Amino acid sequence: MLTDVDMVNSTIVLKDKQSVVKLLLYIKFFEKGIKLTSNEISIVALIVDNESKKEVIDEAIRLKYVKSVQSGENFISKLVRLGVISKISPGKRKVGSEYLAETKAPYLAVNLKLYNATNQSKKPS
Repeated sequence: MLTDVDMVNSTIVLKDKQSVVKLLLYIKFFEKGIKLTSNEISIVALIVDNESKKEVIDEAIRLKYVKSVQSGENFISKLVRLGVISKISPGKRKVGSEYLAETKAPYLAVNLKLYNATNQSKKPS
């Protein structure tokens, strides 16, 4: 155990699986320097539960994350260029496993280790 590392234990309970997914995605995007708006992160979270590009865009319009099919298409293309999602077949997209492992269960628990990496040799175990 390192003596110069302060450990903070915290439990966070969010209202639903979608909120947990969005928070984890926010952290992963922050880590990788990808700047997305809250609405854009919400669209990525929709893709986690539904690989159909058309259905995701329709839901994003309904929830007012985007204003049109074209803006939804443009954003999904941006995600592919950034490597956040990949095309798995025509009309199907999937979030990359480096951002979120596949999850099909109705509940999601995240065991996360978060630390500053100014000195990799002092990484907590």
